[in-house]
Amino acid sequence: MHVILRFELEQDIINNRVELKDLPAAWAQKMHDYLGIDVPDDAHGVLQDMHWSTGLIGYFSTYLLGTVMSVQIWEAMEADVGDLDPLMERGEFTPLREWLGEHIHAHGRKYPPQQLLEKAVGSQIDAKPYVAYLKRKFAA
Repeated sequence: MHVILRFELEQDIINNRVELKDLPAAWAQKMHDYLGIDVPDDAHGVLQDMHWSTGLIGYFSTYLLGTVMSVQIWEAMEADVGDLDPLMERGEFTPLREWLGEHIHAHGRKYPPQQLLEKAVGSQIDAKPYVAYLKRKFAA
């Protein structure tokens, strides 16, 4: 949710919906509205990581895309390999590494992200699996 929040706020900054001087208050308000968390100060809020405090902007959209795609990749891996959680609990990462090696890593930069995802999982980026994952994880 942190990445989604940062992505939304970056869009607000770029589109002049939030001024930089108002960013800490916007951050605190969205944290409260989205997660029920009251931010004690800017160091634990808007400045909790190095991106914005060093002037870096635009990274969170790529993080968000990667996070969305990761659920699709995970589901495809589980369809091929089986339930990965017990393997990882036992420290058995070979099936995971081999699947990623064959379906993702072996291609390097040969394909653009959408095409690579389609080759690996059979579809282009789709937010539905990610939203379902979030609902399963946070519904309780």
